[in-house]
Amino acid sequence: MSQRDEVLADRLNVEPAIFKGCSSSELCLIVGVAALDWLPVSLLLAGLMEAITMGFGIAGVGVVGTVIVMASLFQRLKRGRPDGYYQQLGIGGLLCDDWTVVQMTFECDFSQSELLESLLNASLAGLQSFVRTDALRLPATYRLPFREFGLSIGLGAVQRLQGSMQEQPELYKNHAYLHGPVGMLMSYQPLVNEIEAFWLDPVNQEAETWKEHLDINSVMLASSLAPDGFLTI
Repeated sequence: MSQRDEVLADRLNVEPAIFKGCSSSELCLIVGVAALDWLPVSLLLAGLMEAITMGFGIAGVGVVGTVIVMASLFQRLKRGRPDGYYQQLGIGGLLCDDWTVVQMTFECDFSQSELLESLLNASLAGLQSFVRTDALRLPATYRLPFREFGLSIGLGAVQRLQGSMQEQPELYKNHAYLHGPVGMLMSYQPLVNEIEAFWLDPVNQEAETWKEHLDINSVMLASSLAPDGFLTI
């Protein structure tokens, strides 16, 4: 295969960076989060100053500034690292949100089935994408423990969701859409033991990525090993 063919293949499989090391999807995510953060601020400022254009103008500057700062942080996080390096914690958060929404649905009368279905599908798509990067096959120096524990905690949430579905099937009779994505997410449960065993190995705890973030790594490891206190509302 020629060098040109290899470059083209890489571009097909990995999104190219378009701004400060961020891909188009990453940049859209940052812009969306920044806009959501600044929208209420702009409305508040517009009301206080009785000048709608001024409020939105300040918010616009805030969004641009936030995008630049966040993109710079992404750039530093990704520099010299493989694709998918930063994704584990975000996917784990989505998986935890799945279980949180289920608990709220049955305990707090929070009826948002569309939200739950969207969260499950996003979790599954993100996890499938991450696994394809083979980031968990890298040596300890190229891995962030606390981010991987975020993923393992999220998978623990899926395990509790499936357990609830099996123990109380009557609660889920109107939520048949859960069975497909939850079953597929459960197929990734071996990652929990893989992540925990890797970072419980004293040899891997000698890596700088463990020592530099010792406090949060230790807390996240404990949460991964015993996640009920975090996952139960």
